[in-house]
Amino acid sequence: MKDVNTLISELSDKNPNIRVGAAEALGKSDDKRAIEHLIKAMKDENMMVRRNAADALVELGDLRAVEPLIKALQDRELSVRTHAAANLGKVFDKRAIKPLVDSLQDKDWSVRKNAAESLGKIGDNIAVEPLIQALQDKEWYGYVSISAAEALGKIGDKRAAVPLIKMLQDGDADVIVRMCAITALGELGDEKALKPIIEALQDKDSKVRLSALEALEKFDDERATAPLLEAQQDNDFKVRQNATELLGKISKKSEKAVQNGKIQIMLSIFGTLCVLGEAENAAAIILALENTEPQVRMHAAEILGDCGIRQSVAVLVKRLVIEHDSRVRQAIDNALKKLRICSLKIVVDPPSEMRVGERKDVPVTMLNQGDTKVKDVRLFVRGAVEGVEKRVDSLKPTEHETFNIGLKPLESGHVPITLEFKYQDEQGNEKNETVQSFLQVKPANEGNSSDDFTMNETKGTKVIDNDAAAKTDVGRQEKPLFNICPYCGKELQLPKIPNYCPYCREKLVI
Repeated sequence: MKDVNTLISELSDKNPNIRVGAAEALGKSDDKRAIEHLIKAMKDENMMVRRNAADALVELGDLRAVEPLIKALQDRELSVRTHAAANLGKVFDKRAIKPLVDSLQDKDWSVRKNAAESLGKIGDNIAVEPLIQALQDKEWYGYVSISAAEALGKIGDKRAAVPLIKMLQDGDADVIVRMCAITALGELGDEKALKPIIEALQDKDSKVRLSALEALEKFDDERATAPLLEAQQDNDFKVRQNATELLGKISKKSEKAVQNGKIQIMLSIFGTLCVLGEAENAAAIILALENTEPQVRMHAAEILGDCGIRQSVAVLVKRLVIEHDSRVRQAIDNALKKLRICSLKIVVDPPSEMRVGERKDVPVTMLNQGDTKVKDVRLFVRGAVEGVEKRVDSLKPTEHETFNIGLKPLESGHVPITLEFKYQDEQGNEKNETVQSFLQVKPANEGNSSDDFTMNETKGTKVIDNDAAAKTDVGRQEKPLFNICPYCGKELQLPKIPNYCPYCREKLVI
């Protein structure tokens, strides 16, 4: 392939065929230097050059292509207008909506068809009424009305339900028109469409009946059971087969809906118990965020937020990243807002071991994992070491600060590393918070084994390696402490801190 500079120079060649080829090749070059030259080529006297330049601009994926493409909708040549109408659906820019709506009135049906398709891809409700009007466009076998119906289905605005039902029930409508109307109604999911779609199971054309079955699957309504039983006697094998499969799916989903309802009731009970102080029930609610049914996940997120179950924050944040259902994402987002807390974490990169009297530089990171800014952050180590203090003015969400602190332990045992900071709650009240991590320090004369070394971050609850705690300088035994897993919420009895939670397998020790 020629280099970009050569192709750009060929856009000015006297031979129109060379200019056409250059425009096409620049679209495949993935080089942004070509954009300004292709915009100029949109004014070329040759129609094919203008058309290829429009295509190339879209392939390069730069928003500077939007305005030239909009202008191309007014081009004198049909081919250029048709390409521009199609290409504007690939840039997903709302500036194109009004020009595309205007192009629904173009004198040529191919431009109107492409404009309708592009409006469906952009998916803005502004286009709904013009697309409803375009359902009446019957030119060239109704291709424009078909594209308008498909676009309305993608946009999903229920204002289109009644016009699409009329389109379906039009006695003169072509088979493809009726099929597209049914498909769009299935996408809308409006209750008004259920009866007309069921009636379409009696359509004289088997392709229309198959479309009706596909749409009914999206409704998942038991009212379709009797018509589906009748469709099992259809004279078309594919219709009979699909009707049987859909009946099985509806039956299973009905059973699952009952089960999901029971689960949601139990989750509500667990939430009430959590509010009453029985925190161990939080684990069951958090675990429901992994349920296969979106309705259950959504309900779990709502309860976690309403009941103020703060140990669920880490799991909610994690789930938000991978959640594919928009309703569940919204519920998780709302829950996190209700659980709005300042979450500042200390990440310590501990040496293989620390001994009394030895000085070592220990890398420490302050990490803001919350959704609000913290300020006046003070890190200090006191007591069993030479005093150390670091200050940070503020940390925004996701920001971090890393530095080395020089530690020289004077005594063995667990040395606390403490963070103190301030933040504002949702009501604007200033709050003070403290977070601690611990380093284990061995006596100077203890063996070299590092098996007992443990560091863990805590917030309000100290977590200690019990084996190490038994070896304090006074030789006294300490009672094993408990901690809640920050990921699954289950209570952990820790004779020794594990590397992973035994329930959810998340890493606990950094």
